[in-house]
Amino acid sequence: MVRKIIITGGPCVGKTTTINLLKGPGIHVVDEVPRDIIAAELKKKEQDPLYEPIVPWTKFEAFQHAIIEEQLKRELTVPAQTHTILLDRSLVDLIGYCKVAGKQAPQQLISHIKKAGYTKVIFLDQLPSYETDSERKEDPEMAAKIHQEILNGYKELGFDVMIVPPFEGKAKERAEFVKKHL
Repeated sequence: MVRKIIITGGPCVGKTTTINLLKGPGIHVVDEVPRDIIAAELKKKEQDPLYEPIVPWTKFEAFQHAIIEEQLKRELTVPAQTHTILLDRSLVDLIGYCKVAGKQAPQQLISHIKKAGYTKVIFLDQLPSYETDSERKEDPEMAAKIHQEILNGYKELGFDVMIVPPFEGKAKERAEFVKKHL
């Protein structure tokens, strides 16, 4: 049986860094879908200034649907000999983002989550520093709200969530801690 382990938390908590340190034989990584979609959409806009990108700050609902579609596709595309899938976020994270935005989560979302077969949730607590970039536009206060609502979403759906402290920003120590609990 393939284990689907979610590594999650709010913006800029070290999810991707932790996952990169955990990569190894038999482990397949599902990269963070929202960031990839935003980057691709901004590139389309750069190539065609008249293009209206599907990004959360202008087309929230369309963006959520694009995430669901791409996340499902990626979760189903698993190479042979994989025994563990590490997910950089999951469909559940959308619930937190919707709550913060004051929007209703897409109707099919809960059904997809129930069928996803997620086996473990590792929630990375916030780091002492926070940085914005072209895909991460939230200020630190908004990032903290998103962080909390993502956690609430997992708990409300009955997931057992393992919260991982920041380890004073020491990525290797944090990844080793997570590895012990996989």
